[in-house]
This record gives sequence, structure tokens and C-alpha cells, in this order.
Amino acid sequence: MLYGVVLALHIFAACTTIAIIGGALYAMVKKSERLYKPLGVSLAIVAVFQVFTGIAMIILSPELSALKVGLHLLAYLGVCLLVEGLLFAKARSYAWIS
Repeated sequence: MLYGVVLALHIFAACTTIAIIGGALYAMVKKSERLYKPLGVSLAIVAVFQVFTGIAMIILSPELSALKVGLHLLAYLGVCLLVEGLLFAKARSYAWIS
């Protein structure tokens, strides 16, 4: 029961991550620099939540291995870090020009 709730939260956060990353990429293409910081903060918050729910899933499930979930979390955080870096670089380039 508890595992199902954590899994549902984890999936919901993954969908939210996809939406935030899509919004961040769209904001970068449209050069909406006022959205960079809120999108970056939102992405960081969802990433932390994903890590906690991933750890909870490892603890609650006897079938999941820490290595498998850890590798998935590492890949997920790599994508989040890449988008955060792009947002930061774009924000810095606009701050430098202004």
C-alpha cells in the first residue's frame, strides 16, 4: 500500500519534471529570461523530491535493487543538471550583456 503511494508520487514528479524541462527549453528558445530562475528553482525542488521518493522505493520494495534505482537516479539527475546548467549559462549571458 505505502509502496504504491510512493510509486505514484514518484511517477507524478517524473511527469512534472518533463513539463518543467519542456518549459525551460521553450523559455530558452523564446529567450524569456525572466522565467529562467523560477524554472531552475522548480526543477531543483522536483529533483530533490525524486531522489527522496526513489530512496523510499528502495527501502519499501524487496524487489528493487539499490544499484538499479541508483543508476536511474544518476541518469535523471544528470539530465536535470544539464538543463540547470543551460538555464544558468543563459541567465549569465543575459546578465553579462545587460
